Amino acid sequence: MPIDTLRHNAGIAPMDGDAPMWVLDTNVVLDWLVFDDPAMQQASTRLKSGRALWLATDAMREEALEVAARPVFAKRGGAADLCARIAAAYRDHARMLHPAGCASLRCADPDDQLFVDLALEHAAELLLTRDRALLALAAAARTRGLSIARPQDVPWVLQRQAQTVSGSHAFAQARGAALGPDDHGDTQYDQRQR
Repeated sequence: MPIDTLRHNAGIAPMDGDAPMWVLDTNVVLDWLVFDDPAMQQASTRLKSGRALWLATDAMREEALEVAARPVFAKRGGAADLCARIAAAYRDHARMLHPAGCASLRCADPDDQLFVDLALEHAAELLLTRDRALLALAAAARTRGLSIARPQDVPWVLQRQAQTVSGSHAFAQARGAALGPDDHGDTQYDQRQR
């Protein structure tokens, strides 16, 4: 990814491939930061500790702030307090990126396309959502290396991804042993491990 598309937030580790990259849609952000949804607990722990990198854009942050300011959320606290909490989370935990180009995977809801575009452009591993239009893309997204899942599915998705990585690593090791030390038939996976 071109470095000029990144704007580094203080306190967030650089994108070095160690932590999986995640995209969160607006409702999931609100579930996490406004409603303290228990389904977001594991995701929250990973995001806050840096074991997952939250990718976002200014448009995503602005949408979350606009929704949080709606009167329907008044019983959760004053709009200013909710917006301050959301703005702080984006500042402290999100990797803010420039908007992504249009991906070939199209969402039935044009308002949700920005999440798919960002996830695919930056090779995110997970897009967290409860939105039916986004979840409908899960099978097609999986062929592109992106899991689209609900927050409560995070443990299952992480387990599946770990098994896939473990299987890829075992395959690469077996392939390397079969090729021998003088063969230069490295896969991209092999090269990334160096």
